[in-house]
Amino acid sequence: MNIQNAFNTSLQGLQRAQHEVSQTSVDIARPTQEVQAEVADTKLAAKIDITTNLTDLLNSKNLASANLKSFETANEMLGNLIDTKA
Repeated sequence: MNIQNAFNTSLQGLQRAQHEVSQTSVDIARPTQEVQAEVADTKLAAKIDITTNLTDLLNSKNLASANLKSFETANEMLGNLIDTKA
């Protein structure tokens, strides 16, 4: 396994998670008209929209955690390789 690829993939995953958190935060702050149009009851629409957005936030958190663990593992492998060579 190429350690540089592991670092790059992990960082890309972290960036994607950060982007998703930012987008979901905007969606929470400004509910979409689409959801409100689909559901006649405005209060119900807001609850559905917030629930979906909170679920998306949790998914983004898990994505970030998984990529961070991958980054830490690659860092540990690199450290072990350096220790072995030294």
